[in-house]
Amino acid sequence: MKHVSLPDFLDIIEYDFDTETLKDYKAIGDKTAIREMKGKKYRRNYERGILMSALAVKFERKRLLEIGTGRGYVAACVEQMSDVDHIATVDRSSSEDARKLIKQCGIDTSNIEIIKCNANKMKPSDFAGRFDFFFIDGQHDGPSVQANYALCQALAEPKSIVVFDDYRNKFSSIKKVIDKMRLRNAYLVHTDGWYIENVCIKQAKDADYVKNGREHGSGMVVCFED
Repeated sequence: MKHVSLPDFLDIIEYDFDTETLKDYKAIGDKTAIREMKGKKYRRNYERGILMSALAVKFERKRLLEIGTGRGYVAACVEQMSDVDHIATVDRSSSEDARKLIKQCGIDTSNIEIIKCNANKMKPSDFAGRFDFFFIDGQHDGPSVQANYALCQALAEPKSIVVFDDYRNKFSSIKKVIDKMRLRNAYLVHTDGWYIENVCIKQAKDADYVKNGREHGSGMVVCFED
């Protein structure tokens, strides 16, 4: 697995990132993804939205399955910044709250199907159709990631793209499971602090290694499937 920064990865896939859109990612994130620590709000890895949107645009993805809706940040970014036809996003707790937050960003949610369910218990037959794009960010443990990936494989179109979040020491079981998969044509993309500052990156202890306010050694795994 190749280790690269987000800017280097965007160069590798030859995606011309318009930094003028940073204000849009920040606006969406400040509605749907803002964090708080000791009474101070901070932006935690808004760059995952940049990565997912870049992949959707560059590789003309049409159907995204997201496992782990959270407050809807990734779904909102991909819907706003790309031409996807359909987003199915699954979360065992988030549902209409995420839809409300996305709507507050001024984003049309008619293409977004929000499913309240434990993804670990879902079967391919629970979905209408297949997908060419996947984001795995559900329960933060190895067995869940393994189950989620098996579900994605069963629903995948040829040459699909799978992105795993939270490849970091904080979730060591996720790292172990992904390493055992021996994914081909995969990149570990460091996605925190390169374009959008995260002022609490050290204090939050999410990144494996921080240098000059930027994540190194951990991040998101992008896998280009055969």
